[in-house]
Amino acid sequence: PRGAVFETRLAASGALRELGNERYRNNNFEGARVAYERSLWQAHFDEAWVKLELTDDHRGQLFDVTVPAHLNCARCLLKTANTSEAKGHVDAALSALADVSTTDQRRAWRAKGLLLRATCLREAGRYDDAAAALDEASALTDDSAVAR
Repeated sequence: PRGAVFETRLAASGALRELGNERYRNNNFEGARVAYERSLWQAHFDEAWVKLELTDDHRGQLFDVTVPAHLNCARCLLKTANTSEAKGHVDAALSALADVSTTDQRRAWRAKGLLLRATCLREAGRYDDAAAALDEASALTDDSAVAR
């Protein structure tokens, strides 16, 4: 059944994301990036199916797996100065977050995504856009790191 495939692929995606986290903690950024990319591959479903067939709950479960994988992949890419590809992952994460209801965790991911977007924009010399992304991030959280 469709649900079993969905659940199995989300579980595989989550395991790969954990592998990426372990590699990242060990400063193996390329290995972590590969694990995050594979995590995203496991959780990739046809966009029309996601929007039309999945319930809001299932869509939330999907994005709760893919959003952190996108953000973590972006962090790895920024470590290797690949800002263009990193921004693509950040944009995908922020776009997904716009499609689901807000929770405290999703608000934190949005703030993290905006911080990563600001970093990408700063590296591209787009300082005004970077400042706007930082302002938006600081409005979402009282984290002192964002304020700096």
